[in-house]
Amino acid sequence: MGKRMIDIREAISYREALAPRFQGGRIVVEHGGNALDLEPPSVVILEIEAKPKKEKTKFGFEIAGSVHRITTAEIR
Repeated sequence: MGKRMIDIREAISYREALAPRFQGGRIVVEHGGNALDLEPPSVVILEIEAKPKKEKTKFGFEIAGSVHRITTAEIR
């Protein structure tokens, strides 16, 4: 997806769409004609951060861990 400005409702929709994929154990991310297929581990590192940054506020939500399997493919 990259970084871009979107409406807050669209950002919430992205987050809500990811939850069942995490629960199902498979996440597919598509961007620029490529797909990344991830199987996240059962234990992850969760980092949540909120802070002022210049004239904006920054809220970060990061999930990290060793991925069991990563598959990349070109979308045709």
